[in-house]
Amino acid sequence: MQMKFFFLMAAVVLAGSTLSAQVYTPSGSQTTASDQEEAQHLLAGHRYLPSIYFPNPLAVPTFEFDLGFGSGSITRDYQFSTRELKLGTLGPKVEAQIKIFDRLVVIAGIAGNIVMGLDNESIAFYGASAKTRPRLGLLYQITKEEHSAISFGMEWEKPQMIQASPVEALSRTVESALGGPDQPLTDKVETDRWRPTLRGAYAFNPAFGLSAFLGMNVDTENFNNVESESSQYLLGASFDADFKPLARIPVGFSLTYRYSDRANGDGDPTNIFTMGIFETFSNQFNAGIEVGQATSGSDSLMVGSIVTRYYY
Repeated sequence: MQMKFFFLMAAVVLAGSTLSAQVYTPSGSQTTASDQEEAQHLLAGHRYLPSIYFPNPLAVPTFEFDLGFGSGSITRDYQFSTRELKLGTLGPKVEAQIKIFDRLVVIAGIAGNIVMGLDNESIAFYGASAKTRPRLGLLYQITKEEHSAISFGMEWEKPQMIQASPVEALSRTVESALGGPDQPLTDKVETDRWRPTLRGAYAFNPAFGLSAFLGMNVDTENFNNVESESSQYLLGASFDADFKPLARIPVGFSLTYRYSDRANGDGDPTNIFTMGIFETFSNQFNAGIEVGQATSGSDSLMVGSIVTRYYY
């Protein structure tokens, strides 16, 4: 039921953006080149607040630096027992949108994170992992009107992760010593990922705006030299408010939801819900913090990020 509600919400925003783009007629008022440059990232005077979990709906030049963090518990099966592990994570993300043509930008960036156990049991069974995720793509602005915008993105990512678990390493060493096959002491995962996304945004006025996206991850994964293929459905919706146009208070607020699920139905879907608060002194730069929760089955993590975005 929850997935259907947010899928419907995302579809409504995208459909509303399409309809608005079809019926909106510009007022005919003349603007200067500097006015247009300043307003390129605004819809109806509204600026969209950044999020580490939500893609930018506008194909405009930007630079972002984010620092994500989180902690919580996950459940994993080890040998003949099930363990609840307490983990913490920390990682930066740098990304830029570089203008190529009037409606086309190149997306280039890299993200990384470290995950580690937070108590003795988690350190022994999970150990620690490190992940990098370079990204390259294109974002094309299909339409952009006074109140609405629709864009299409195609991105390629190369996530690479290495994990070292003391318990797993010891178990594999013993198995090899007893005549079993040689196994690596660490797990290495490399993924080739393609992600098409359809993104829409609608601004009611300078204070309030909605955005949504639909997409898919198409993965080819190599786990310790064993390849497999999988895909995930993605969707999300976001609402943000800027109190500066209403009450001259330079503070913004955001609510964001993101959903993902494997196309073949294996595993549990992942739900991420965050709330954010931002400073909105300038239309060219915004910084803030978002916190929330990520859940997948019985796994639950508190997540957060410090986010910044500069329009150039």
